[in-house]
Amino acid sequence: MNAQYIYLAKKNKIRLSDSKGVCSAATVLTLCKNLETLGYTLSHKLFEALQNQSEQQVAEIYINLLPDLKKLKGAHRRFRPMYPNFPAQVMDASECELYLNAMMHYWSAWIQDLVSASAESDSLAKPAVFLPDYETEEREPLTDSVKYQAIGLGDEAEFYGIFTTLAGANSSISETDMEILKWYTTQPEIMKYLPERVPYKEISASLSAWFNSEEFDSKHIKTATDVLRVAVAMSGGDVSLAEKTKFIKFKRKVRRSLLALLENAGSSLTEDLHRYPAAWKRLGEILHPGEYGSRYPKTIQAFNVLRKNLPFDTHSSLVEKAIITRDLITAVALLQERPGTFARRLDHLLRLQYYKNPFVLGEEGCDWILDNFIEVAHDISSALLIQVFHHFAHRKADRTRYFFPKGQVSKVQVDEKQFLELPVQITSIVANRIRNVLVKKFSKLPSLGNCYIDEALMSHMIPFGQRSAAKSLRTIARGSRVALPEGDCVRFFLWWKNGTGRTDIDLACNILNEHYEVVSGINYWSLRQDGWGAHSGDITSAPNGACEFIDISLSKLQLNYASKLVLQQPRYLVMQLYSYTQQPYCDLPECFAGWMMRKSPRSGEIFEAKTVADKIDLTANTTVCVPVIIDLKKREMVWSDISLKSLSAINNHRSSGANISKMAKAICEMNRPNLFDLFCMHVDARGKFIGDKSKADTIFSLYEGMTPYENDRIKSEFLS
Repeated sequence: MNAQYIYLAKKNKIRLSDSKGVCSAATVLTLCKNLETLGYTLSHKLFEALQNQSEQQVAEIYINLLPDLKKLKGAHRRFRPMYPNFPAQVMDASECELYLNAMMHYWSAWIQDLVSASAESDSLAKPAVFLPDYETEEREPLTDSVKYQAIGLGDEAEFYGIFTTLAGANSSISETDMEILKWYTTQPEIMKYLPERVPYKEISASLSAWFNSEEFDSKHIKTATDVLRVAVAMSGGDVSLAEKTKFIKFKRKVRRSLLALLENAGSSLTEDLHRYPAAWKRLGEILHPGEYGSRYPKTIQAFNVLRKNLPFDTHSSLVEKAIITRDLITAVALLQERPGTFARRLDHLLRLQYYKNPFVLGEEGCDWILDNFIEVAHDISSALLIQVFHHFAHRKADRTRYFFPKGQVSKVQVDEKQFLELPVQITSIVANRIRNVLVKKFSKLPSLGNCYIDEALMSHMIPFGQRSAAKSLRTIARGSRVALPEGDCVRFFLWWKNGTGRTDIDLACNILNEHYEVVSGINYWSLRQDGWGAHSGDITSAPNGACEFIDISLSKLQLNYASKLVLQQPRYLVMQLYSYTQQPYCDLPECFAGWMMRKSPRSGEIFEAKTVADKIDLTANTTVCVPVIIDLKKREMVWSDISLKSLSAINNHRSSGANISKMAKAICEMNRPNLFDLFCMHVDARGKFIGDKSKADTIFSLYEGMTPYENDRIKSEFLS
């Protein structure tokens, strides 16, 4: 990762050094033409600026720029599948040819595994894995029209503003963004670009671990849980605290620093330790607070209560006691002390009041509970308030709920348990009053002027939890939908390189019907389907890198099933990736995948960088990945970005089929807060709606102004 790569990935811009001459328009046009092979062009501003650089400077810019752009698109690797003249070669081959090639490849891989497992393997020459030797035929030129991405001219302020924006995010950010933050912390004088507040605890803990600054810690590390996150970050663990961390052995200076932060963590120290008792017991064994005598008395006392399991009433236990005894007055008073917890318990309290006969607090009890909540609602984060608003605005007793648990693994959980109904008179009032709180909060932000909002943003979800998001060419929130580019052929691609030992990554695609049932598929044991689908061949070892492709003709697929029953009609294409040899993606030197839309599968090279719609890097500690789902009926790409660990000894799409179908349903049917509603609240608070985009001071749309791909800006500027 370098500065230019970061600027390109986040803003699609580059910075230029001071001019040392002039450059001819012909040279700049040549550079521009060469970039088009990767799907990029130059903005008008950058084109003019390059003409004020010397010929040597422009040449150096191109040399430095090319590797970064290639890596963003996946074009930095060589793509040669088992059948290099794919897809025609697979569609035209006999069943016997496909079968013999597969068997010879599998047998040679099996023999190589036997040699590797031998006690004398170091002295034995490992046999090569068989691949058929086909001559690559010349392909037709690419006939697709391409929408080029314009690379803009940036500056120092905007480049360092990326750090300010990421650090100021009000919800979790992706692994990629965390790596970017870490890179910035190594730059000189970066502290001056810190925002006034670092509101999200996971970010502040990571920055604390990287900065190792008492000044930063005194300002941003306030609670015992904050300190725990810092220790986890120093140990390279999951700062969301969803997964167990193996703590490192801290130096004495670091131990004293962590203990001092604990000592100053406030009056709720003992209670905070009880939130994560197992983690604190492990950390306490490393910190040894008792070694420091009376220097940290509060901390020593809190650890004694924790280790000896001494009786202690936490805030949560007091709330639960009050609720069990139907003492809602006490429960509400306690919850007002913790507004965030109040928000999460609001629905429960309203149900307790409404369904108690006689009413616990009288007939006006629900109004009283809501009034008390609104009193403290301004202290609740905007992100949480928006989710509570959406919950009540769309509350249905029979609504299926979907959750993305905390952690670095991006899995989805489905809860089909039915709510007790609440009258619409109650839920609508709750939703409206919470929306009013949000609008009031947003009104304190700078004016937006005249605003245009594209209704297409209704299909894009608000990026709340992005910690487990894959590294991708463009990052959007799970469940968001994007219209498919023009074309008939969807081409999925995969590239990987062996980790420790032979590594077999499989590319597959399931075809689901309206009810998310499997009707067909393309995979390693079914390389072609009825003229509408083809697989480039199953490669089971990649010492120097290997690739696989799947082509699906949308028109031929629909035509093939046109005469069949409704339950056999295809609706969804689910792209899937499996580590058959069970190595997690994070253990591989490199593994990435993506998809492109092609007008004709036989024109252009198999891998054409300019046609790549999305490219993701697989780096999670998982062995199953579901990057995207194609909705054939709506002709939309649904961003899923689900990563799982294998569900059986044989890791393939057959063993995971049922779970994949459930997750596909969860992703495609989830009802989550969208960007259109968020931006509407902001315009209500600090702007004016207009229908003419050309007269707008602020534009919210798919490709102009504020777009759904600017997750860091959305989190820091619109969820603050």
